[in-house]
Amino acid sequence: MGGLEQKRELDLNLVEAQETRRMLDRLTGFSLSPVLSQLLFNGLSGGRVQSAGLGLLVEREMEVLRFKQAEFWDVRSTFLVGGQEVSGRLTHLDGKEIVNGKHFTNEGALEVEIGDKYVFLGEEESLDLEQHLNDLPTSSAISSISTTDSFSHPPTPLTTSSLLALCSSQMPHLPPKEVMRAAQGLYEGGFITYHRTDSSSLSQEGFEGLCKVASNQWGEDFVNFNSRKFSGKSKDGKKKKKKGRVEEAHEAIRPAFGEDGRIISSLPTSATTHQRDLFDLIVAYSLASVMKKSEKKICRLSIDSSLESGSIARFDSE
Repeated sequence: MGGLEQKRELDLNLVEAQETRRMLDRLTGFSLSPVLSQLLFNGLSGGRVQSAGLGLLVEREMEVLRFKQAEFWDVRSTFLVGGQEVSGRLTHLDGKEIVNGKHFTNEGALEVEIGDKYVFLGEEESLDLEQHLNDLPTSSAISSISTTDSFSHPPTPLTTSSLLALCSSQMPHLPPKEVMRAAQGLYEGGFITYHRTDSSSLSQEGFEGLCKVASNQWGEDFVNFNSRKFSGKSKDGKKKKKKGRVEEAHEAIRPAFGEDGRIISSLPTSATTHQRDLFDLIVAYSLASVMKKSEKKICRLSIDSSLESGSIARFDSE
């Protein structure tokens, strides 16, 4: 009934978009599906989504098959600067840039011309240069110093897809099916919120609870008490209508809180190892999502070393 009370003019752009999708289905699906059923197996269909997705997979697979390894060498050195060791990689020799991986195509071809601007180091040249740096007297000096500000933003609260992606890197031994099984057990036990969600927003209770736990553990100075909004907009940047609110019936995945405001962390003895590991991961990630962004300064040094031969080798700190 609410929709009847909020009438609006028809958006002809949306109507035409739907008509375009129907045309694409007729141009691709209607003609492609019978061919697929005949060549592969009965019932296989193709449409505007499947065909484009299959095309992307084929293109990526062709890139993988065309890829060829390219061999190049570099030289790394350690300098003592102000009593601290600084690691540097050789980037220039006599003003010419050392060729590295970014100068090669996926097919292993060199994209730059060796000569006035670039120099290629093979195994023999690299080992010879290393011997000169180790055995012969050299004088090194800092030629330039640059500092840049770097910021690391806290992660977005977990959705189902981001939880699976996180587990693939943090718990690679656990397949997605087992991750969801462990999450189901945690949800049924009341230890986490609903684990099948596309929303990355936290409820007011969840946000305030995580902020309280984080501030008690690390201090208020490190917690972002201004709630960050991650939803309410579609991919094109426009605010969602009724559909958006329906899709976000569930909040992001987070640990549950007890009446005392603390995270319910006393898992039963029957909890599996997978459930315990997954719970710890969800707790850590949820707390990280309410922290302030980290700020740091990155200092880069360029160090010139004069070789006995008269050549100048430039190292950039890492």
